[in-house]
Amino acid sequence: MARLSRLSIAKPDIVALFRQSARKTYTTSDIKQILDQNRAGWRLSSSTTVSGFSRFLIESSDLRQEKIEFPYRPVVRFTWGDASTYSIIQSISASG
Repeated sequence: MARLSRLSIAKPDIVALFRQSARKTYTTSDIKQILDQNRAGWRLSSSTTVSGFSRFLIESSDLRQEKIEFPYRPVVRFTWGDASTYSIIQSISASG
């Protein structure tokens, strides 16, 4: 039997955090902050990167990556569940 990764073991707790949150749209910085704040509680190794964390959740949960192409820079947002297009677009500007 294959050993489960720490991410797989922590997945129920990670998913619960996102499900309980009122937020549906996240920046990469938000995902990093969530990982940093919960790494010890989820017993994730310091080698778990934001990229690896988000990729794992995209592949195995309701987290989705949305890439919006602008002429000078792409914008990446992560959504949990059914996030409206409006909330995704609104998250691009700090002034909403």
